[in-house]
Amino acid sequence: MVMDRQQADWQAHCQGLLQQIGCREATWLKDWRHQHLEQALALSFPNRRHEIWRYTDMTAWRSADLSLSLPLEALRAYQNTIHKETVLAQLLKMPSVYRAVFYNGHLQQTHTQDLPSQAIISNWTTLLQQNPELVQDICTRLQYKESAQLFKSLNYALMQDGLLIYLPKGVQLKQPIVMVSLHKVGEKSTAPTLSCNQHWIYLEEGAKAVVWQVSIGLDAQNNIAYYHNVATDIQLARGAQLTHYQLQSHTQQAQHLSMQRVELQRDSQLEQHSIALGGRLARQEDQIILQGEGAQACVSGLTVTMGCQQVDHDLNIQHIAPHTTSKTTCKAIAAQRSKSVFKGGIHICPHAHGTQAHLQNTNLLLDPTAEINTKPELNIENNDVQCSHGAVVGSVDQEAKHYLQSRGLSKQEAYRLLVNAFAKDRLQAIHHPSIYSVTEQMTLDKLTRIAELNLS
Repeated sequence: MVMDRQQADWQAHCQGLLQQIGCREATWLKDWRHQHLEQALALSFPNRRHEIWRYTDMTAWRSADLSLSLPLEALRAYQNTIHKETVLAQLLKMPSVYRAVFYNGHLQQTHTQDLPSQAIISNWTTLLQQNPELVQDICTRLQYKESAQLFKSLNYALMQDGLLIYLPKGVQLKQPIVMVSLHKVGEKSTAPTLSCNQHWIYLEEGAKAVVWQVSIGLDAQNNIAYYHNVATDIQLARGAQLTHYQLQSHTQQAQHLSMQRVELQRDSQLEQHSIALGGRLARQEDQIILQGEGAQACVSGLTVTMGCQQVDHDLNIQHIAPHTTSKTTCKAIAAQRSKSVFKGGIHICPHAHGTQAHLQNTNLLLDPTAEINTKPELNIENNDVQCSHGAVVGSVDQEAKHYLQSRGLSKQEAYRLLVNAFAKDRLQAIHHPSIYSVTEQMTLDKLTRIAELNLS
């Protein structure tokens, strides 16, 4: 009876959130939202009895008294914040980039000067006014290719804004596209807010782009949580190339859920680098589907947790076509009661002969009270493959630390050097200088805080 009452309260609350969006939308969009809300509410809420949620407690999403962030409030807050935040100033001053900045889920500014003809970088609320047929077509295609998943269906029902990146055939951008998503609880807020975004990245044949997706929480001292649900759909046509950098640095109270689906056609290439530093609970779900012969995916990840944090990475790579390649290298550092979870699954279909797939997950446990759960998986349905997978969990090498101390380094310096060295190769996989600089600074700042606490 308790569970039935909780489910009923959850359903009523979600229906109330949908009513907050307003009634000035086209009929097809209203119907689309209601359909996905009904789909979400028909699904059972995730619990630890489900294998993919075995290590993750999502009840905060059901029990929180959420309200949707409003566009006008976001605009006012952004205008009051823009000159006060060092990180924001650094991102806005990056030279030679296309830029889109969201604040609490709503677009605040874009910079798309000199964008090639027929290429699109625009938020979907603007597209609804200028080209509603395009948005309807995209939503319809998403609807029929996605399997039911509660939080993705909820995202579709409640999405407030998002970015469409479209590059026509043969267009190769020389400048990166920077998508900044900023989050901050209002000064007078007493309840948590929810923002839902949906991003679309579509590259036609031979197109090439670098995209940096950044999610940052701005008020680390505020004890009120905020919730962010973001879904990204990526399609790479024949021979397209996408380098996709991701940096997540939410506050210690934030709840962040990121769901990404990538489809790769013949000879297309994906290079993905994810750095996760923040959030009370941050979960990233990646589904990568190699549909065309010769498609390649290179996935790199680093998570750093401390205190009450938990960061999950659920990765699912499907090799459908022959002669496809995937290489995955993910690392995690966990300190002071925190929790890191990695589930990496590779599925090689019967017709995907000649596949090469390699997965490695390496983890550094800095405290006996921290927890790391890792589960690499291989599901192979044909024999003509080259595959490997492995996972390692260990602590700081004491012999190496003593050696460094014997060479004149202090205990603190030796410890910090070894921990930083563990993370360094994942950072060095970022090839763009400005993106590397910001990401390295934020990562090393957190590792410094961890070292100071561990050695105090």
